[in-house]
Amino acid sequence: MREFLDFLREKKDLQEIEKEVDPEWEVNGITRKCLEEGGPALLFKNIKGAEFPLLCNLLGIDRRYLWSLGIDNWNKF
Repeated sequence: MREFLDFLREKKDLQEIEKEVDPEWEVNGITRKCLEEGGPALLFKNIKGAEFPLLCNLLGIDRRYLWSLGIDNWNKF
């Protein structure tokens, strides 16, 4: 997982969010909008009331799903 996150950082396809966010409303809204726009995976590092980070939208779009399989297009599948 860490290796894949590093890969996404290199590709500029991981947004790390340091600001405190509400787990019920803000996380859902940000994640949904990002998914609809084909945006990056999201790593929320400061969830209100949580002791650990939250990774969202990791495989939400084709390019990251394909990268996770080690390929860059469906023809290689």
